[in-house]
Amino acid sequence: AQFDEIESLEYRENVLLLKYNGKYGIINLRDSLIIKNMYDTIKSDTYYEEETDYKKSGYIVGTAENNEYKYGYIDNRGNEILQNEYSQIERFINNEDDIYLVAFKGDKAGFYINNKKILEHEYEDIYYDNKNKCLVVQKDSKQGVLDVFGNVIINIEYDNISILGKYINAYKKNEVESI
Repeated sequence: AQFDEIESLEYRENVLLLKYNGKYGIINLRDSLIIKNMYDTIKSDTYYEEETDYKKSGYIVGTAENNEYKYGYIDNRGNEILQNEYSQIERFINNEDDIYLVAFKGDKAGFYINNKKILEHEYEDIYYDNKNKCLVVQKDSKQGVLDVFGNVIINIEYDNISILGKYINAYKKNEVESI
């Protein structure tokens, strides 16, 4: 096949980004197709582990619809994890074989482990704290802490949450609770 463009993909070794008929796909250097040429944009999620470098890094794929991009997620083996229906996707960590993703629909964030929705798209922001294995969430301008299964650790009622090592500080009207 004749390709419009062939280039390397940042943060990924042994794969090539191919453009054919205006759409992008991915092949590995053994000429095996990983992602079909059907996307308007593909980028690495930049996931890194010391022992494997970027090998477990997956792909954030996008399609343009009505001058707006919709994003999905494909793992490093080419399996679709999330369909192209999100305005933004961020990957956090692999917990053994699990992929933690925060995906926005418009301005509301949801949390996924692999393709399973753990938290509905009702949060202004979600941040994963790797050291404590918890989520700092913001809803209606208030923050709280949940575990990765959505169980409440700290109620969503604080003005700000900061995590310093194993300590969680919850601020409300200039008062601090250390947990």
